[in-house]
Amino acid sequence: MVYYENKTNQPFGLNAEQKYLNHLQNVIHVYDIYKLVEADTEYIDLFARHKIEEVEGWGCRLMFTRPKPGIDHKIDLSVHNAGSGFKRTVDIAFVDIPCRIDKTYYDNVHSTRWVDAIGSMEKVGEIETQVKDNISTEITEDINVEVEKAFSTVSNYRKDDTSFDKVKQVALKEIEPKGNYYEISKVDANDMDTIINFFFSISARFKKRNTIFQKGYIWDPTKARDDEKNWEQVPTNTPSFKRVGVVMDDLLVNQMAIAKMSNAFNTKYIDFKERFAYVKETTFGNALDNNGAEIDKTQLLAWMGDVRVPVLKIREPRTGLEYKYEPENGLHWFFHRARAYVGLATCLNYIGLFLKRSP
Repeated sequence: MVYYENKTNQPFGLNAEQKYLNHLQNVIHVYDIYKLVEADTEYIDLFARHKIEEVEGWGCRLMFTRPKPGIDHKIDLSVHNAGSGFKRTVDIAFVDIPCRIDKTYYDNVHSTRWVDAIGSMEKVGEIETQVKDNISTEITEDINVEVEKAFSTVSNYRKDDTSFDKVKQVALKEIEPKGNYYEISKVDANDMDTIINFFFSISARFKKRNTIFQKGYIWDPTKARDDEKNWEQVPTNTPSFKRVGVVMDDLLVNQMAIAKMSNAFNTKYIDFKERFAYVKETTFGNALDNNGAEIDKTQLLAWMGDVRVPVLKIREPRTGLEYKYEPENGLHWFFHRARAYVGLATCLNYIGLFLKRSP
């Protein structure tokens, strides 16, 4: 809160209302709102701090440099030696992260309370806190929704028909998966050993460089995103289990709890949360297609991936809170337009385990 010089025994001196409005237009108040969002949102700690820049209004672009193959360090690497095998170009894989939130958030204060508050520093502080809290709460809820939509969107995964309802075979390495989308047809406490073995087995595979557990990236942005042939996979690995996170639907968590009670001495249930960087519980809705429409009888049960996969970028604020007074109803309105980019870095390790119920 900014204190103004007192010349008339009022907290803000002369022209108190206008001075306070000018004060709220300072961008620092929007930074305060984003600090509240960071403190409150359920998923903020999932997001790696990628260095990404807004490229256009539609979204931003996340760049990855691809590792070069090993070369003999003794050979002549001179630029004049065409046969050296030394590659002087930089291979780039990029993932476009769409703008998922582009919205004006607002709160209002009735004129009766407003007039009363201007004469009291304490009451002004209450108004300011209320406005910031209410706006940050709305932004936080929208971010949580968009994150779960990104996890639940089927087109963010690469399907492999051999992995449909064959989680056990994948876990036991009886079949070699070719994608990162998996389906089961039911959730039962008796199957939790298989599910946990599946998570453990796949996370161990993450540590080896592979091109399996990813969607990849569009090598030509002009190509259609819904054509699997236009996606290219990048060799990648996740060096540690503590770089892997899991988000599970409460349906799966509840069945694991039941299984744990009947398997009290099963150490898998004891160290499951100790293995990964985080294990979060939520309630996923229906899975989504590429257009954002719900897919009937299909939902995400669990997402597991490299902690660098979820991407969030909130556009840096340029102005503080905007203000408008409506004398017709005696309301003082405060506005902030927020833009946020939410998505997945689809060329890193991650999987989705979906439940597809029978018709």
